[in-house]
Amino acid sequence: MIKIVPTIKLATTAVVGFGTTAVVKAIISNNVPRDDMNILEEGAVIAGSYALGAMVADHTRNYTDAQIDKAVTWYNDHIKKTA
Repeated sequence: MIKIVPTIKLATTAVVGFGTTAVVKAIISNNVPRDDMNILEEGAVIAGSYALGAMVADHTRNYTDAQIDKAVTWYNDHIKKTA
């Protein structure tokens, strides 16, 4: 079980990362009117969206890794002892 944990964390990070990116993009698209922006404003919005996406992705990765660690601890404490 322990050898597969890093793979599970990597896969979870990838899936959650794609979802996080989609949510951040949708929030920005629905709330930032780009019709009247000049090129500098447009660039600032794009840069800000990347920064925001990276921050959210880091937080969600930390959260999901912690939840996986809790699940592994529970498994080791409850299932592995009885097997």
